[in-house]
Amino acid sequence: MAIALPKTIRNLITNIPLRGVLVVPFVLQTVGAVALVGYLSYRSGQEATADLGQRLVTETNERVTQELKTYLQTPTLINRLNVDAVNQGQIDPQNTPALEAALFNRLQQFEQISAVLFVNPEGKFRVVERFPAINLGIADPPRPDKVLIYQLDIQGKLGKLIRINNGLDIRRDRPWYQRAVKTGKPGWSPIFRYGYYKALTANASQPVYDRTTKRLLGVFSVNIRLDYLSEFLHGLNISRFGRVIITDQSGALVATSIGEQPYKSGAVTGQPGQIKQLKIDESQDDLTRSLGEYLRDRPGSFGSLNQVQYLEFRYKNELQDVKITPFQDQSGLNWQIVTVIPKSHFMAAIQNNTRTTVLLCLLTLGGAIALGLLAANRITSRLTQLNRISRELAAGNLDHRLPTDSTISELNSLAQTFNQMADQLQQSFDRIKTALAESEEKFTIIFRSSPDLIALTTLAEGRCVEANDSFFTVLEYSRESLIGQRLVDLGIWGDPSDRDRFREVLQQNGHVRNLEVHSQTRTGQLKTVLVSAELIEINGETFVLGIGRDISDRAHLEAEHKQAKEALTQSETLNRTIINTLPDLIIRMHRDGTYLDFKPTTAFPIGFPNLRIGENICNVLPPGAAQQRLTAATAALQTGEIQVYEFPLWIEGQHLWQEARVMPLDRDEVLVVIRDLTQRQQTEAALRQSETRFRELAETVREGFFVYETESAHYSYVNPAY
Repeated sequence: MAIALPKTIRNLITNIPLRGVLVVPFVLQTVGAVALVGYLSYRSGQEATADLGQRLVTETNERVTQELKTYLQTPTLINRLNVDAVNQGQIDPQNTPALEAALFNRLQQFEQISAVLFVNPEGKFRVVERFPAINLGIADPPRPDKVLIYQLDIQGKLGKLIRINNGLDIRRDRPWYQRAVKTGKPGWSPIFRYGYYKALTANASQPVYDRTTKRLLGVFSVNIRLDYLSEFLHGLNISRFGRVIITDQSGALVATSIGEQPYKSGAVTGQPGQIKQLKIDESQDDLTRSLGEYLRDRPGSFGSLNQVQYLEFRYKNELQDVKITPFQDQSGLNWQIVTVIPKSHFMAAIQNNTRTTVLLCLLTLGGAIALGLLAANRITSRLTQLNRISRELAAGNLDHRLPTDSTISELNSLAQTFNQMADQLQQSFDRIKTALAESEEKFTIIFRSSPDLIALTTLAEGRCVEANDSFFTVLEYSRESLIGQRLVDLGIWGDPSDRDRFREVLQQNGHVRNLEVHSQTRTGQLKTVLVSAELIEINGETFVLGIGRDISDRAHLEAEHKQAKEALTQSETLNRTIINTLPDLIIRMHRDGTYLDFKPTTAFPIGFPNLRIGENICNVLPPGAAQQRLTAATAALQTGEIQVYEFPLWIEGQHLWQEARVMPLDRDEVLVVIRDLTQRQQTEAALRQSETRFRELAETVREGFFVYETESAHYSYVNPAY
């Protein structure tokens, strides 16, 4: 017999919240046991976690500190050895071969360093570097900004010239040299990029002075790559769950245990070829960046730190243990070692208590589950109904809806939400169909009106399924004659090898990019086409979507450019041959008399011993001849006209007579063409001497005679006796 309940009670048990039905029966049983056991486990675990965390962080920081001392003392040690060797006379900075050998030996003795350098105030520069291979860099006055890079073998012997770096003057462009000269003491330079390679470098430098005059002889320097420190930190066990970070006094990253690059490249900084150190709060790692933001807001975390700091900060609602250890050396280096470990990692010490807790919870939950099952049966039917209608919706039948007459309010809310979702799915499906139709229409317009050749062919046979108007127009085919045909049967592939190459690249990469091929039109005309293609799948079948661009005109222009370039090369060769056959000495000279270039000659009776590029005319010619040449050069540059003069020379005890032609090249350079006239002058002098002897003989003889020119019919000479 049904029990009639008062109306008030019926209202209370109608629309019972789902949370009350499922949670209340077992919450009361679990709260007491879990609260008591959890409290005891928490206290024990807290003590064990704190102890383990502090010990591991301390051991890690001590190990990192020791590694830094070992790694960073090597450059300063090498500099001291080099300076002591100079003071003891073992290394002479003026003896270049010995200096280069000493630098090479230092690099071989210490594998940790990247490069050993020396530069003097006059601009003499030597560097022996290890990366990417063992090379020697050379720069000498008067061009200290022109660095020649040579390859060295394993014995240190000079090999071939690899490259030339222009515009790099160590004295001007490297802070480590300027710091050493200014302070006169050993020290470290700011961190900078290692050459052309994307790696951070620290540099230790030390000046060396003459022990008697205290004159600066030069600066020794040693480079070390800092990516080794990141590799070392990454190898620590703590790096699997925590972070070990080394920063400078400003908070900029030096090395990290996660292998992150501690700098930005040129593409990010906006300065190609440059890199910029990341601050700790600019790290790509979320934990490191969050730690940096936390330390940034704490005064005294960087720069002025003189003692170890222990901190805690929260990351993603989880406490982290942080230890900051200052690292300093006698040369002024001021870094910080930052170690961060999540407290949750050190749960091993409370595992025994956790087992007890879990066992008690399981026993408690056993009873709670029994009660929960009774409550769950009340909603099983509705959940089954929800599952069935959900399957109908997934199958595309969007007309089904859930009833909303359950006694549980959450089930009614769920049914209403589900019905709203079904309505929204129906509306979204309608919108998608409309948008798809519009998208297909837009694609068709783009496909048809594109100026590029577009075709869709089957992968297996290469049979044309669809093509745009540009394809038909350029290749001179009608739609009826092309669609359904194989391109190879129509002869569209002008060169069969192009088709083989196209299919090979497509099979290897799944796509083709900018492949130049030759296509043949219906009338037999060859077109040069730049082809790209992708594999697409339509209804389970693979097709090739190809796009081509007609570059026939560009290919023709490239051929003409190649012919013009070959003609220019032939012309330059002919001109050089003509110049080399001239017997003259040709010199390109600066207005101050410096020889910039010259074409030697073997037509002169003797050579000029000091004639070489970079030499001044005052060191080649006698003072008078040198001044006459400079005067003619000035006149040519001022007037723009060729200056011609003859002049005598006494070179190595021989008398020469030469002609000089000086013509302007640009504002500060002239071209000097010198022709030797010594033989001509000797011939003319001999002729004049012969005529003089003839006249003396003719005037002293007693017999009369004369010289009569038959062609001009007159007497050219009659002696006095006649």
